[in-house]
Amino acid sequence: MASKETWSKIRYFEADNGVDKFGDPDAISDTLLLSLDDFRHFLQLPLYVTSGVRPESDGRNSYHTRGKGACAVDVVCPQYEGHAIDLIFAAMRFGFSGIGYYPDWHFKGIKCGGLHLDTRPLGMDADGTKNYGHSLWMGVKVKGKQTYIGLNYANIIRNVK
Repeated sequence: MASKETWSKIRYFEADNGVDKFGDPDAISDTLLLSLDDFRHFLQLPLYVTSGVRPESDGRNSYHTRGKGACAVDVVCPQYEGHAIDLIFAAMRFGFSGIGYYPDWHFKGIKCGGLHLDTRPLGMDADGTKNYGHSLWMGVKVKGKQTYIGLNYANIIRNVK
């Protein structure tokens, strides 16, 4: 849970600024909040939280809920002009272990794509490396329906224009 001390260290976000949708800003994970602020600093562009802490009724497996640690946010960066792959790789540098990219998201009427970012705990593979198998995905539209596919180079190139 984000402490007052953690919020006092945050440079680019406020608990209740009327723009970012943190849900319950006091429930959000300290680690997530600090990583998000560092990511925003790296980008040097506005980054908007479109969804933060959600009620348990929204999904018991969602990392957005308190029961799963409230360690997830959805964000958009409408002024970002680079390729999505660079934005995704940049997010990986800041400790986000769960990353979903949604190329069809809109913000204030502008199609800009967006990211789900979380700091979920990762399992380990037999060789001792972290297993990202279920924590990297894309949400794309196929015949008008949201479909989830792996977040990898080939899928990004095929699905991001």
